[in-house]
Amino acid sequence: MLLPENMYLVGRIRIFRKGNFFFSDAWEPVFHTEQDQLYIIFGLDPAIYVYENQVPFSLITSFPIELPDYHCFKGAEKYNSDDVRFYGQRRTSGKILNIKKIGEYYLLAYFPGYNVQDTEESFSNNRSPDFWDRMWEKYPTRIAVLDTQGTVINNFVPDGLLAASMLVRNGELWMMGKADGEVELDYFRLFRVGLDVR
Repeated sequence: MLLPENMYLVGRIRIFRKGNFFFSDAWEPVFHTEQDQLYIIFGLDPAIYVYENQVPFSLITSFPIELPDYHCFKGAEKYNSDDVRFYGQRRTSGKILNIKKIGEYYLLAYFPGYNVQDTEESFSNNRSPDFWDRMWEKYPTRIAVLDTQGTVINNFVPDGLLAASMLVRNGELWMMGKADGEVELDYFRLFRVGLDVR
């Protein structure tokens, strides 16, 4: 789905309005639609934007979200096409990967991003041979459950499910199961998932 051009010109996008440079998919949007509203998060910017779901897609409201231990790239003041650190932020920066809304709750799948120490080590020539495997385990993709004010009321790593695969059909949440790294299958599994916010 191609989003209307004016969605990229929203004056309230906080992190991208500071005159800094970003890697190309840093602002790639994720969205969820309902009958009369459209919910969007622009890449690594931790804020939810709510639009009317009809032309001209007017902005209704927006609000920042505070995700636990979320480390995102804030942009570079200068750009150099040979700067490995600039492009390497694509791998180490936090990013929102999916947004869904179930009833009164928002569900966000996100990669939390590396902390400062691990980001620095990722660019070091002296990093340990098992560094990337350790980072894969240390920073799994998470799901945050938020209320209508954007307050996080739950935050977890889904067991056996791919967090970024969330989809909603007929008001029900579905997710893909993780593949077994030891067994190759010709199919994938899809699970209907319940939401318990207690």
